[in-house]
Amino acid sequence: MVKQITLSAEESYTEHIALSNDSKDLDVMVKFMFDEMNNRLSVTLLSYRSLFVFQDNVRYKHVVKWKKLRPDRLPYVVQEPVFKIKLPKAFRRQIPKRRKRFIFERWISYDGIQPIPQDYRLVNEYIEQQFDILPQRNELTVSLHHLFVIDNKVKRKKKRYFFTYFKDLNLEYHISLKRNPCLGTEVELEQATLALESVKQGYNAFQQNFTMKQVSSEEKYQQFVEMKKMLTDQFLYRDMKSNCPDIQRAWNEYNMYVDSIQNVTCTLVRPEVVLPGVGADVLLKKARQMDNMVTNWLSSTDKIERRDLQMQCQNLIDEVHLLVDEYGIVSEEEHQAWKVFLQAEGYFQRTVNNLNRQQ
Repeated sequence: MVKQITLSAEESYTEHIALSNDSKDLDVMVKFMFDEMNNRLSVTLLSYRSLFVFQDNVRYKHVVKWKKLRPDRLPYVVQEPVFKIKLPKAFRRQIPKRRKRFIFERWISYDGIQPIPQDYRLVNEYIEQQFDILPQRNELTVSLHHLFVIDNKVKRKKKRYFFTYFKDLNLEYHISLKRNPCLGTEVELEQATLALESVKQGYNAFQQNFTMKQVSSEEKYQQFVEMKKMLTDQFLYRDMKSNCPDIQRAWNEYNMYVDSIQNVTCTLVRPEVVLPGVGADVLLKKARQMDNMVTNWLSSTDKIERRDLQMQCQNLIDEVHLLVDEYGIVSEEEHQAWKVFLQAEGYFQRTVNNLNRQQ
């Protein structure tokens, strides 16, 4: 029987096998565990009864003599002192005919893994074998073959063992390993996290120093140019690819901040020269600018952009009032233009205040 299973470091696989329908204490549990940290696989057989397996293929005729198993004739070394194990008649009936030609099969065969050397025992409370997984292998095959149940009796203060049950498990497991893509990437994750925190701090400092997209001071504009150059030179775009989602997410966010820094703009606006009398065209121009900024403010959903537009409107209002105080309103045309500007100013104040109260 072929079975497809998936293993991960967090999820092992356990299966219940009934060796006989007549006795529950002959049931066996098969367990597969994947140790991803050490790149190892363990296969374990558990039972209520003592178990025996052959660690290599051996011919019946070679290891059985006078209806007894001769451990000293095994092709591998066992840990316990060598002793004989009896094969009762009821057990021998379970072996196919022409027993002398019959081959006891090794209990496990495999592909894609290498067994780790261990001490072998004749009588086992459980059977376990660990394997090193070959490099670059995520698809493995493990097959289970001959398994024996073994009991003992104490006779004349001596413990004598005998086989009671034989089963060819005849199971083949196709194992898919589900590896953690972030395992062993602690250094890369730390590097990506530190880079993200650094660029985030640089971007926030940049935004705090230059909240407006326009400045009227030559010195302030030069500060903007120098700070942007420093940040763009320090934080370069990183085209990083990683199978670990946490690492890839950190680099993607880092690149978003890099793009944001490169896209920040600031314009130097030089003060307009105003002749005596503010001039109707100046007042009307400023009113149109403020109406446009209010329109942009209403259509924006970005809090930072709204704050910038609000500050620009307020700066424009302060600028015009200073001009009026310095140069005055001279002509009738300027009076009409001044009324238009005041209407635009009032519309700005009402719009901003109403929406701020609603929020």
